[in-house]
Amino acid sequence: MIRLLTLLAATAALCLAGTQPALAQSEPRPGHLRAQIEVPNDVRAFTEAAEQEFAPPGSNYVDLPAVVVPVTERDRLVAYAFVTIRLHLAANANEWRVREQAHFLMHDLTSISHATPFVRTGYSSFEAEPTRALWEETLSQRLTRDRMERLEILGGDMRLLRS
Repeated sequence: MIRLLTLLAATAALCLAGTQPALAQSEPRPGHLRAQIEVPNDVRAFTEAAEQEFAPPGSNYVDLPAVVVPVTERDRLVAYAFVTIRLHLAANANEWRVREQAHFLMHDLTSISHATPFVRTGYSSFEAEPTRALWEETLSQRLTRDRMERLEILGGDMRLLRS
């Protein structure tokens, strides 16, 4: 008997809930106010910028793993930069042959970056052009079968050392 009464009460509650008019989501409930403030979303802007920077180009390319490059200021180590290297290849180049040589390419990039580190130009910026030019020259010599058109540095997170 108690089960029957419980079942009837639950059924009646569901029926009554279905008959009450539902409030539209745009209307606030009685006694409540809806805020009209929109908080800017910096994460969305940063995400869109990163997607644009790292978007794959329409041409033949290979992205190498991140390279850790020393950053100096007045010939003193002050930080490390973490950069991703994108190799833009000729249209007839075989990107899989280039990927097979990635460990040799990474060795060359690391060796050059320690001999010619980036130079710090501001709190969170650095000059990479001399190092990038040496990277491009060396990798062009190594990739003779699969011609590299240019080398692009993607990203550039710099982590300062503690003094």
